[in-house]
Formats: sequence, C-alpha cells, structure tokens
Amino acid sequence: FSVTFSASDGSQAATSVSDFTLFFSWQDISNASYDNLSFSVASQETSPKIVRFNSDGTKMFVVGYQISVHATVHQYSLTNGFSMASGNVTYDNISFSVTSQDTAPTGLTFSPDGTKMFVLGQTNDAIYQYSLTNGFSMASGNVTYDNISFSVTSQDASPHGMSFNSDGTKMFFTGTASDEVHQYSLTNGFSMASGNVTYDNISFSVTSQDTAPTGLTFSPDGTKMFVLGQTNDAIYQYSLTNGFSMASGNVTYDNISFDHSGQETLAYGVEFNTDGTKMFVIGNGRSVYQYSF
Repeated sequence: FSVTFSASDGSQAATSVSDFTLFFSWQDISNASYDNLSFSVASQETSPKIVRFNSDGTKMFVVGYQISVHATVHQYSLTNGFSMASGNVTYDNISFSVTSQDTAPTGLTFSPDGTKMFVLGQTNDAIYQYSLTNGFSMASGNVTYDNISFSVTSQDASPHGMSFNSDGTKMFFTGTASDEVHQYSLTNGFSMASGNVTYDNISFSVTSQDTAPTGLTFSPDGTKMFVLGQTNDAIYQYSLTNGFSMASGNVTYDNISFDHSGQETLAYGVEFNTDGTKMFVIGNGRSVYQYSF
C-alpha cells in the first residue's frame, strides 16, 4: 500500500509518496502452499531427520542416520537464502560425524551465531554439545565435541525434534513415547554443563492431535509453536499466551494444521525462515520440500 505525506507552510507545499508492503507471518499454517520446489539429500543421507538453517538461509544443515553406518551433520550452501530453487543449493562436501556420541541423531539446533551446536540422539536419549570455531561451519577441525551432554531419559525414551528460545535459557523437545513437548531451564544459555540444565516438570501433551510427534519449532517470540506429527502426516499450530512456556493453561491448539502428505508421508523435521513466510519439511523421501505463505 502507499501513504502520501504532505506538508505546507501556507505558501508552499511538499508531497511525498512512500510504498509499504504489509505481510502477516506466523498466523495460519493452513495457508501454506507447496512451491513445487525441493532438494534431494539422498546422495548424502538415506535417513534424514532434521533440517536447519543459519539466520539468512545461506547455509543449510541436515542430520540423519543409516543404522550401523553413520550419523552425520551435512552442510549445504544456498546462493539465495531459504530457496530450494533448481541450481540454488549445493552440497559443500563438508560433514561432521557424531557417531562417537550417538548413532541415531533425531534433533539438531544451533546457537544464534552458530558457535554452539546441539544434537539430540536416541541411542542414549541425550543432548550433546559441540563448539564451532567459525559459526555454522562443519569444516574439518572447526567442530569439537565439548564432552558435555544432558540426559532426557527420565522424560522420554524416544526423543525427537529440539528447540531453544532466543537466549538459550529455555529448551524443548518432543517425544514419541510420551507424545509431549517437554520444557527445561538453563541457568546459562546454550550450555549443557553439569548442573546448568533442569527439567521444569512442565510439559504439554499433543496426543489429541498426533501420537507420533517428531518435529518441533517456534516463532521467534515463542507465541506460536509448530509440531510435526507422523500419525496424520501433518503440522499442527499452537498459541502460547506467554512465549516459550508449556505452563498449564498457557498453550492452546489453534485447530489449525497443514497436511504435507502430497510431498512427504513420513516426515521428521519442520523448519521456517526467519519471518515465517517460508516453511521446509524433511523426511524419508530424502528431500527438503519448500512451502510459502
């Protein structure tokens, strides 16, 4: 839309017209549409679980596992951020193995600057912490395991998608054993150091929507939560009165979902771009599928 500004001193007048674009994001996931764009990661990973991006979408990371073969984080570059357009995504021939920590990674996330990486694994039901000298780079020698991990076994024996709030003082993951989103507090943000992480004894059940939740992500302010479930091949949308809190009565299902079965019938991960206008789904189809709002 356009806004016209006018000013006058009584004898002379000046007029200026400014154009604005107004968009609504993080509102209604049912408005998503498939862009007919996808990128195959089959050459690198036969069982991808999660896709994540850096802040501008020019780096993409996929983690997965082929049992007894490898558990690896793969790195890709995008010429134009957050786009699966043909020719826009290339594999960097760079990867980092987490096999020494866990052979079945199901969750992946980074600190905002990419200097900390966290991998959730099902073998030991734990979250592992890594340091990156240069943020968002799996280059040889750049990633080191911090010898720090945090067990989530007491909450769920089949953990999946993981997410933090913006400063890393709250952590969440979904579990297919409990069908719940579990909440933790971190005294120092983005640190799995001993004694730094505590379970809040707070969780939110998504059983009424899906009994196999695998993917999890939030809007930047934490007032919208999105859970990917395999039972109905859908992504479900929730509202949080207070951002990033699973406290009783704070989370409500919006009665809004998105069916992605036309592209992927066994999805594990869901991710958005920074303003919520693009969505990405990954699963056993071994491709990253792109959607727009």
